[in-house]
Amino acid sequence: MLYRTEMGLYFSYYKTLITAPTFTEAVQQLVADNVTEYGHTINTLQRFNLYPELMLGAAYRVFKRIAEANDWTVEHCWRVNRGDGLPPVESCDGVGNAHYFYVNAVFVIAALTVPTMFIFGLLLR
Repeated sequence: MLYRTEMGLYFSYYKTLITAPTFTEAVQQLVADNVTEYGHTINTLQRFNLYPELMLGAAYRVFKRIAEANDWTVEHCWRVNRGDGLPPVESCDGVGNAHYFYVNAVFVIAALTVPTMFIFGLLLR
C-alpha cells in the first residue's frame, strides 16, 4: 500500500500516536500541532477528524501490550541483504507490525459499513 496524499497524512498522525512515549503526549501533539501549518498551532484532532486514527492508535498500543504480556508472536522479521555496499535492512510482516495493523483495521472498518447500514435499515423500517 502506498501512503500518498490523504492516506499518508492520516497514517502519519496514526504513527505519531503509536510512537510517542505515552498516549497522553501523543494526543497533546495532535491537539497542539505546530508542524502541519507553519506558523500556526492547530488542533489537528478536530480539524482533520482524526478520531478513527485515535481509536486505532489506542487499540494498537493495547494490542502490543497484551501480545507482549502473553508472549504472543504477532510479527515475523527477517534481514534483507541489499548488496552493492548498501547496509542490510530489517523487514517485518504480521498484525503486530504498525502498517499491517493499520491497513487491516481500516479494511475491517470499511467492511463493517454495509452490514451496519443494513442493520440500521432493518431497525428503521
